[in-house]
Amino acid sequence: MGDIADWLPTLPYTYQTGNVAALHAGADPAQAITDQAQIGFPWGHPHFDKQARSDGVWVVHGHRPVAAIEVKAGRIAINTQADITGILSAVRLAAGEIAAL
Repeated sequence: MGDIADWLPTLPYTYQTGNVAALHAGADPAQAITDQAQIGFPWGHPHFDKQARSDGVWVVHGHRPVAAIEVKAGRIAINTQADITGILSAVRLAAGEIAAL
C-alpha cells in the first residue's frame, strides 16, 4: 500500500454530497464550495465563522477548537481537540437531522 505520507496528498481537500461539505478549516461563506480554490480549505477563510452561508450548504469542519460540537449558521464544528481532551467527536447527518456521536 505504501506510506501514509504518500497517500495523504492524493486525497481531495473537500468532500461534498448534497447540501453537506466536509473540509478541514473553512470556506468563503459568500461563494459556492465548488467555485472556490481548494487550496484555501486547509487554512480557512477570514469570514467563515463571521458570516452565515446563504446557499443552504452545511460545512462540517475541524481546525477551530470547540468545547463541544457546535451547529450554527451553516457550520458544524467538530474539533474537540482529541489530542488534548481525549474526546474524538463525530456527527451523523441524515435528512433533517444532525446527531452528535
